[in-house]
Amino acid sequence: MLYIILLLLAAGGAGALAVVAWRLASAPGATMFALLMLSVLVWSGAYALELASLGLPAKLFWTRVEYIGIVVLPAAWVAFACAYTGKTSWQRRLPLLAIEPAVILVLIWTNQYHGWFWRSVALDPAEPLFAWHTAKGPAYWAHAIYTYLVLLAGTALLVRAALRGSQLYRGQVAGMLLGALVPWAVSVIDLSGLSPLPKLELTPFAFLGTGLLVGWSMFRFRLLTIVPIARDRVFDDMPEGVIVLNHDSYVVDINPAACALVQHTQRDAIGRPAALIFAAWPDLTARYRDTLQAHQELAIVREAAVRYFDLRISPLHNRVQRLAGRVIVLHEITDRKQAELALSRAKEAAEAASRAKSAFLANVSHELRTPLTAILGLSESLEDGVYGPLAPDQRDVAQRVVRSGRHLLGLINDILDQSRIEAGTLALHLEPIELAPLIDAVAEGLSQQIERQGNQLTVQYPSGLGWVRSDAARLRQILFNLLHNANKFTERGRIALTVDTEARGSGEPQIVFTVADTGIGMTEAQQRELFAVFSQADPEQADLRGGAGLGLALTRAFCRLLGGEIAVESAPGQGATFTVRLPLIAAPAPAEPAQVA
Repeated sequence: MLYIILLLLAAGGAGALAVVAWRLASAPGATMFALLMLSVLVWSGAYALELASLGLPAKLFWTRVEYIGIVVLPAAWVAFACAYTGKTSWQRRLPLLAIEPAVILVLIWTNQYHGWFWRSVALDPAEPLFAWHTAKGPAYWAHAIYTYLVLLAGTALLVRAALRGSQLYRGQVAGMLLGALVPWAVSVIDLSGLSPLPKLELTPFAFLGTGLLVGWSMFRFRLLTIVPIARDRVFDDMPEGVIVLNHDSYVVDINPAACALVQHTQRDAIGRPAALIFAAWPDLTARYRDTLQAHQELAIVREAAVRYFDLRISPLHNRVQRLAGRVIVLHEITDRKQAELALSRAKEAAEAASRAKSAFLANVSHELRTPLTAILGLSESLEDGVYGPLAPDQRDVAQRVVRSGRHLLGLINDILDQSRIEAGTLALHLEPIELAPLIDAVAEGLSQQIERQGNQLTVQYPSGLGWVRSDAARLRQILFNLLHNANKFTERGRIALTVDTEARGSGEPQIVFTVADTGIGMTEAQQRELFAVFSQADPEQADLRGGAGLGLALTRAFCRLLGGEIAVESAPGQGATFTVRLPLIAAPAPAEPAQVA
């Protein structure tokens, strides 16, 4: 009776482990472990019922049920081992393992017709509990041999994974090794006749012991949720070339990616000096012969083609932290390097083209300005009556020539300034400047244009505004461009220029110019392109109102050169407000190219 209770306890324990494993069904190997424990449950439970039965038919029935667990167990064992060690190539062949159990079960349940599994079956009257005597048939011995081979294959996989596993999985390895060896130890005890229970089959208890050890690993080391991936799968599938050298610079391991690079097979490379493997690049061998740690880019020429690699060399230490060798990792970056080189060449070409453009604009602008200055001088003299009195219609023509010439001269000067900014040759002339007279002069110079547009200009600044140290010409140009731009896009509206001082974030004082208008305004998309060179916020409006798209780009460039900045706030139909902040004492910033649209 004690034997039956032990078997039922074994079945219960196997069932509990199967339930726990099933709850972890998403983890690698959990399903196969659950199937393994279910087979132990069927084996142990049916064996207990066989012992409890008294008649031969009942014992024979439960023996046949028992064999359902017996034939499934080897297949479940090797399937679990494949899942645990990551042997995907084996896992694809696992369905073949179902053939032998199916054939054996058919032979067992039809044995009375052919006697291939048991030649004869009889009860032992002297031992009614332990059943019966059988004469084994050829199918029985074939199944026994097959079972041991399959169990051996699964155990070999686990032992191999244990011997080659990482230190991170030492606890798992110990549990798995013990679990894998328990059934073999029990089998040796049975065959040697040293079993303490010679009449009782101990194999179900052995596999229950395996389940308990694996279950302990499951809870203690999270065996089924942290499965160590097989070393071969990781190492061989790495796209980076990996070479492991010992302390004498002999190759002790190399993966396929590195083999393809050095054009040697693993069989030829392992055990040979690194200098021989890298014989095609003797300079590299000499450079890194004694290097223990490095991280550099490397160019390797093969068959007139250059390949680029990210090279990493790391020291390799043994368990007692003594230097055991080096690990060389070569990650190919040829595509990235070629893209970088192409981008660098494109950048150099663009910079050369920009310099050529700037030089061309400067030369052309200079050649245009010289005769234009003469035309303006003669036209102004003609308008002033130096060459005699003019009729009203003649004076009107002369005035148009002067206005057009001044407009053209302004465009030429803008182009010259832009080319100097891009070339980094625009010089600033810093001097003390009294702000009030400069502001009044700019507003007076634009008053006629603003009146012709039907706009009203108001200028407001505190009394005693004082002085700044800056470039008068550039400061005047900043204010002129902002007021001119506001007037251009405002009709019969208001333009306000406000000047004040405020403290900067650092506590230093700064001068603030604000130009606000009630014009057509801008969208957010137009504001993003507002300060780009030769860009028009609204091309249709530019056709109507003129402009080359340089004024605001130069304004921002001048602000930055003087150590300040410009910002804009606007909305369609609600006008625009430009705010310029400049230090009272300009600290010139390095010239930078303006943004090109």
